[in-house]
Amino acid sequence: MAVIFPAYGEKPKRVLFEGAVLETRERNFHDDSDFYAVCWDADKQELTTIEYATTRFGGGGTAKADASDDVLNAAREWADAYAFKWYKEALIRDASTPRKGKRVRVVRGRTAPIGYEGEIFWQGSSGPEWQRRPDRCGLSASMKRKGKKYIDAEWTYVSNVEVVDPDQYIPDDAEIKSRVKGKGYAVWRAMSAGVLPVIGGLRL
Repeated sequence: MAVIFPAYGEKPKRVLFEGAVLETRERNFHDDSDFYAVCWDADKQELTTIEYATTRFGGGGTAKADASDDVLNAAREWADAYAFKWYKEALIRDASTPRKGKRVRVVRGRTAPIGYEGEIFWQGSSGPEWQRRPDRCGLSASMKRKGKKYIDAEWTYVSNVEVVDPDQYIPDDAEIKSRVKGKGYAVWRAMSAGVLPVIGGLRL
Protein backbone atom coordinates (compact mmCIF):
# COMPACT_ATOMS: atom_id res chain seq x y z
CA MET A 1 0.00 0.00 0.00
CA ALA A 2 2.97 2.37 0.61
CA VAL A 3 2.59 5.85 2.16
CA ILE A 4 -0.25 7.82 0.58
CA PHE A 5 -1.13 11.51 0.96
CA PRO A 6 -3.84 12.53 1.56
CA ALA A 7 -5.75 9.63 3.06
CA TYR A 8 -9.10 10.85 1.74
CA GLY A 9 -10.49 13.31 -0.73
CA GLU A 10 -8.02 15.05 -2.99
CA LYS A 11 -6.77 13.53 -6.19
CA PRO A 12 -4.25 12.81 -7.55
CA LYS A 13 -2.70 11.32 -4.45
CA ARG A 14 1.00 11.26 -3.65
CA VAL A 15 2.34 7.72 -3.28
CA LEU A 16 5.69 7.37 -1.51
CA PHE A 17 7.90 4.36 -0.79
CA GLU A 18 5.67 1.94 -2.64
CA GLY A 19 6.80 -1.61 -1.94
CA ALA A 20 9.25 -0.34 0.70
CA VAL A 21 7.25 0.18 3.91
CA LEU A 22 8.54 -2.16 6.62
CA GLU A 23 6.08 -1.25 9.34
CA THR A 24 3.93 1.54 10.77
CA ARG A 25 4.42 2.83 14.29
CA GLU A 26 3.09 5.41 16.70
CA ARG A 27 4.81 7.98 18.93
CA ASN A 28 2.68 8.73 21.98
CA PHE A 29 2.90 12.04 23.81
CA HIS A 30 0.95 13.57 26.69
CA ASP A 31 -1.95 14.84 24.61
CA ASP A 32 -1.31 13.67 21.06
CA SER A 33 0.12 10.90 18.91
CA ASP A 34 2.14 10.96 15.70
CA PHE A 35 1.96 8.09 13.21
CA TYR A 36 4.93 7.21 11.07
CA ALA A 37 6.16 4.57 8.67
CA VAL A 38 9.57 2.90 8.65
CA CYS A 39 10.69 2.74 5.02
CA TRP A 40 13.60 1.57 2.91
CA ASP A 41 15.01 4.48 0.89
CA ALA A 42 16.28 2.80 -2.27
CA ASP A 43 17.98 5.97 -3.51
CA LYS A 44 20.03 6.48 -0.35
CA GLN A 45 20.21 2.75 0.46
CA GLU A 46 19.23 3.26 4.08
CA LEU A 47 16.28 3.08 6.45
CA THR A 48 14.26 6.21 7.07
CA THR A 49 10.99 7.28 8.68
CA ILE A 50 8.16 9.43 7.40
CA GLU A 51 5.30 10.85 9.45
CA TYR A 52 2.00 10.38 7.65
CA ALA A 53 -0.62 11.36 10.24
CA THR A 54 -1.08 12.96 13.63
CA THR A 55 -3.82 13.72 16.15
CA ARG A 56 -2.56 17.32 16.43
CA PHE A 57 -4.60 18.40 13.42
CA GLY A 58 -6.83 16.98 10.72
CA GLY A 59 -5.82 15.60 7.35
CA GLY A 60 -2.71 13.58 6.82
CA GLY A 61 -2.17 10.37 4.97
CA THR A 62 -2.24 6.63 5.45
CA ALA A 63 0.32 3.85 5.28
CA LYS A 64 0.53 0.09 5.33
CA ALA A 65 3.48 -2.31 5.34
CA ASP A 66 4.17 -3.68 1.87
CA ALA A 67 7.93 -4.35 1.76
CA SER A 68 9.01 -7.25 -0.42
CA ASP A 69 11.40 -9.95 0.79
CA ASP A 70 14.21 -8.33 -1.19
CA VAL A 71 13.58 -5.00 0.50
CA LEU A 72 13.39 -6.61 3.93
CA ASN A 73 16.69 -8.42 3.36
CA ALA A 74 18.37 -5.24 2.14
CA ALA A 75 17.08 -3.33 5.17
CA ARG A 76 18.23 -6.01 7.62
CA GLU A 77 21.67 -6.15 6.03
CA TRP A 78 22.02 -2.37 6.19
CA ALA A 79 20.74 -2.28 9.79
CA ASP A 80 23.24 -4.94 10.91
CA ALA A 81 26.06 -2.90 9.31
CA TYR A 82 24.70 0.19 11.09
CA ALA A 83 24.70 -1.64 14.44
CA PHE A 84 28.21 -3.01 13.75
CA LYS A 85 29.55 0.53 13.29
CA TRP A 86 28.03 1.86 16.51
CA TYR A 87 28.85 -1.23 18.57
CA LYS A 88 32.49 -1.26 17.40
CA GLU A 89 32.86 2.42 18.33
CA ALA A 90 31.42 1.65 21.77
CA LEU A 91 33.84 -1.27 22.18
CA ILE A 92 36.79 0.95 21.25
CA ARG A 93 35.72 3.53 23.86
CA ASP A 94 35.20 0.82 26.45
CA ALA A 95 38.57 -0.78 25.72
CA SER A 96 40.30 2.41 26.87
CA THR A 97 38.19 2.64 30.02
CA PRO A 98 40.01 1.35 33.14
CA ARG A 99 38.05 -1.32 34.97
CA LYS A 100 38.60 -4.44 37.05
CA GLY A 101 40.55 -7.13 35.18
CA LYS A 102 42.36 -4.76 32.81
CA ARG A 103 46.08 -4.04 32.88
CA VAL A 104 46.80 -0.35 33.39
CA ARG A 105 49.73 2.04 33.80
CA VAL A 106 49.95 4.87 36.34
CA VAL A 107 50.49 8.10 34.41
CA ARG A 108 49.79 10.77 37.04
CA GLY A 109 49.08 11.29 40.71
CA ARG A 110 51.12 11.02 43.91
CA THR A 111 49.93 7.89 45.69
CA ALA A 112 51.33 5.29 43.23
CA PRO A 113 54.67 5.36 41.35
CA ILE A 114 54.43 6.91 37.88
CA GLY A 115 54.95 4.18 35.29
CA TYR A 116 53.79 1.35 37.56
CA GLU A 117 51.86 -1.28 35.62
CA GLY A 118 49.45 -3.78 37.05
CA GLU A 119 46.06 -5.40 36.75
CA ILE A 120 43.12 -3.74 38.47
CA PHE A 121 41.94 -6.19 41.13
CA TRP A 122 39.60 -3.78 42.89
CA GLN A 123 37.61 -0.72 41.87
CA GLY A 124 35.45 1.07 44.34
CA SER A 125 34.29 4.24 46.01
CA SER A 126 35.78 6.90 48.20
CA GLY A 127 34.38 9.92 49.96
CA PRO A 128 31.11 10.37 51.84
CA GLU A 129 28.44 7.76 51.18
CA TRP A 130 26.11 10.29 49.55
CA GLN A 131 28.59 11.04 46.78
CA ARG A 132 30.38 7.71 46.40
CA ARG A 133 31.40 6.56 42.93
CA PRO A 134 33.86 3.91 41.66
CA ASP A 135 36.73 6.40 41.38
CA ARG A 136 39.56 4.52 43.10
CA CYS A 137 41.33 1.31 42.18
CA GLY A 138 43.88 -1.17 43.45
CA LEU A 139 46.36 -2.70 41.04
CA SER A 140 49.00 -5.40 41.22
CA ALA A 141 51.86 -6.17 38.83
CA SER A 142 52.21 -9.81 39.91
CA MET A 143 48.66 -10.57 41.08
CA LYS A 144 50.29 -12.67 43.83
CA ARG A 145 48.89 -12.68 47.32
CA LYS A 146 50.21 -13.22 50.80
CA GLY A 147 47.16 -14.16 52.77
CA LYS A 148 44.38 -11.90 51.63
CA LYS A 149 46.60 -9.06 50.42
CA TYR A 150 48.40 -8.59 47.12
CA ILE A 151 52.14 -8.41 47.78
CA ASP A 152 52.76 -5.46 45.44
CA ALA A 153 49.44 -3.61 45.54
CA GLU A 154 49.31 0.08 44.69
CA TRP A 155 46.30 2.33 45.16
CA THR A 156 45.29 5.39 43.21
CA TYR A 157 42.42 7.16 41.48
CA VAL A 158 41.03 5.63 38.29
CA SER A 159 41.68 8.99 36.59
CA ASN A 160 45.42 8.48 37.23
CA VAL A 161 45.75 5.33 35.11
CA GLU A 162 45.55 4.42 31.43
CA VAL A 163 44.80 1.03 29.91
CA VAL A 164 47.86 -0.78 28.53
CA ASP A 165 47.33 -1.92 24.92
CA PRO A 166 43.55 -1.31 24.82
CA ASP A 167 43.31 -3.07 21.44
CA GLN A 168 43.61 -6.40 23.22
CA TYR A 169 40.15 -5.84 24.70
CA ILE A 170 38.47 -5.25 21.31
CA PRO A 171 37.00 -8.39 19.67
CA ASP A 172 37.79 -8.99 16.01
CA ASP A 173 35.29 -7.89 13.37
CA ALA A 174 33.92 -11.41 12.91
CA GLU A 175 33.04 -11.62 16.61
CA ILE A 176 31.46 -8.16 16.58
CA LYS A 177 29.35 -9.06 13.55
CA SER A 178 28.16 -12.25 15.24
CA ARG A 179 27.06 -10.25 18.29
CA VAL A 180 24.98 -7.75 16.30
CA LYS A 181 23.59 -10.14 13.69
CA GLY A 182 19.82 -9.88 13.67
CA LYS A 183 19.85 -7.00 16.19
CA GLY A 184 20.56 -4.20 13.75
CA TYR A 185 16.96 -3.19 13.10
CA ALA A 186 16.17 -2.92 16.81
CA VAL A 187 19.36 -0.89 17.33
CA TRP A 188 18.55 1.50 14.50
CA ARG A 189 14.95 1.92 15.63
CA ALA A 190 16.01 2.70 19.19
CA MET A 191 18.70 5.16 18.16
CA SER A 192 16.40 6.90 15.67
CA ALA A 193 14.04 7.46 18.61
CA GLY A 194 16.85 8.95 20.71
CA VAL A 195 17.38 5.87 22.89
CA LEU A 196 20.84 4.39 23.35
CA PRO A 197 20.47 0.59 23.20
CA VAL A 198 22.59 -1.95 25.06
CA ILE A 199 24.43 -4.84 23.41
CA GLY A 200 26.32 -7.34 25.52
CA GLY A 201 25.95 -5.10 28.57
CA LEU A 202 27.54 -2.16 26.73
CA ARG A 203 25.50 0.96 26.03
CA LEU A 204 26.11 2.36 22.55
